[in-house]
Amino acid sequence: MVISKDIVKQPYRSSADYQTQMRGITEKAADDVMVRVQSEMVRPYTADSYAEMEYDMTPPAGFNDLEIPTVPDWIPPSPPIPGDYEPEPPPVSPFPTPIPWPVPTPESYRISTPIFSPSAGTYSSAQTITIACLTAGAEIYYTTDGTDPDKHSTRYQVPLTLSADTTLKARAYRGLGWDVYWEPSYIETGVYYITTVGWAAYFDNTKWAPNPYGVWDGVKWNTELVGSTHIIHINTIGSWTVGYKPTKIRVTHNGVAADTICQLYSYDGFPATAWTQPYASGQELIIALAGARVLGDLYVYNSVPAAFSVTNIEFYG
Repeated sequence: MVISKDIVKQPYRSSADYQTQMRGITEKAADDVMVRVQSEMVRPYTADSYAEMEYDMTPPAGFNDLEIPTVPDWIPPSPPIPGDYEPEPPPVSPFPTPIPWPVPTPESYRISTPIFSPSAGTYSSAQTITIACLTAGAEIYYTTDGTDPDKHSTRYQVPLTLSADTTLKARAYRGLGWDVYWEPSYIETGVYYITTVGWAAYFDNTKWAPNPYGVWDGVKWNTELVGSTHIIHINTIGSWTVGYKPTKIRVTHNGVAADTICQLYSYDGFPATAWTQPYASGQELIIALAGARVLGDLYVYNSVPAAFSVTNIEFYG
């Protein structure tokens, strides 16, 4: 008789149910086997003999077909049943909760931006430039061709002399410290204009910008019509005016001299030249910049509605 072929295929809901079911099947199968062994294999002793019982160890017919299910070595644990287990609360420390130190940001350790001395501007002779950094132990690297410097650029060790117009850029670095990584400094840029005594052109849209009238077409400045007047009103941009004290200006234009007016102002709005009409193309005007005043706005316009262009602006000094 086969006990478990039909029994073990019963469905179960979880690993716990399966384990319980298999334990019951195993116990029932063991009981059935013992009943059959006792009924078919044991021969009782006779009444007139005190000999020990004899056992016939030959399995009964069909015994080898008996299948006793076994429980697998490992059964995945079933999910916990709510309410079966309540975790203990974590222990309460008798010590106060420590307050963490603030996490520093990269800006906290950024190296100071290099400083140029003298500062960028226009000079009438060659200049010796020193570069400094306020962060101790920083190394400075610089370029003179307008590109951004890095650790592959020229390292600053001694002052450098500029004898021509130069765009100077510098950046400071510092290696790993004992407890901090230093962020490279921001790039410092200075444009130095080195002029000799004589006429020098400062003319294009890298030196001037509309304020608000005047159109740069890549070659010249063109007037804009405002009411019945054609006007060029531009102001200086960049650092070329810093420290620059020219004594004369001349403007080249293609307007009618009798109708053209020209006047130069300082950056803070004071007249730097006389108001001049008529103004002939290339006519020289005397510049007077008092104290620390620098070049500012240039007005060139006419008194009749006729468009014209400015093709050059030159300074002497």
